[in-house]
Amino acid sequence: MLAWTLSVLFSVYTVFSTSTSFSVLIADRDLLINFFQRMAGLLAFNFLFFQVLIGSRMKYMRSNVGEWVFKFHHLEGTLAFILVIAHPTLFVIFNYSLSHKLDPFYVFTDFCALCSKPVDYFYTLGRISFWLIVFAVFAAKFRSNSLIRKHWRKVHSLNYIAFFLVAIHAYFVGRDVQVKPFIYLFYFYVSVAAILVITKIYFFFREKKLS
Repeated sequence: MLAWTLSVLFSVYTVFSTSTSFSVLIADRDLLINFFQRMAGLLAFNFLFFQVLIGSRMKYMRSNVGEWVFKFHHLEGTLAFILVIAHPTLFVIFNYSLSHKLDPFYVFTDFCALCSKPVDYFYTLGRISFWLIVFAVFAAKFRSNSLIRKHWRKVHSLNYIAFFLVAIHAYFVGRDVQVKPFIYLFYFYVSVAAILVITKIYFFFREKKLS
């Protein structure tokens, strides 16, 4: 819990440190929208990491730390999903504020396989990760449904893929991730998540082989 709190405070500090003064933010609507969009994105990245961390070790944590971990995982997951929704929604509002054209399709569904600009590949990864998270959340929400019950955990595992896509998207599109010292936390998150996922895959196939 302490690590989670510190990571949240660190993220907030990072966004403030890369932004203009608060008085200028308040006076400029576009800057303020962009500020909250960046804040939502960086906090979402943090929350997704802890979703991966806790979710991959849920049985161990529940037995050794307590049942509160499960409740925290659900609460934090809800907050993460709200931030995941807020980040692109604020981008839609930001674009509208600049161009006076409302185009949510560009933000949410404008995928490209052969993109005209390199940065568009990383925007596309952000869009893919958004929909993976949406599918994973709905699978968990409706896991009691007879059609989903058997496979909801597999669909919910899309969160792991989404985390790495979000990491790539954040590194190449967002300016806050690459700021020192946050970049070191970024590398730590990605490394730990990779180890956890590889370990989870290893034990999955090991148990499958033994059975």
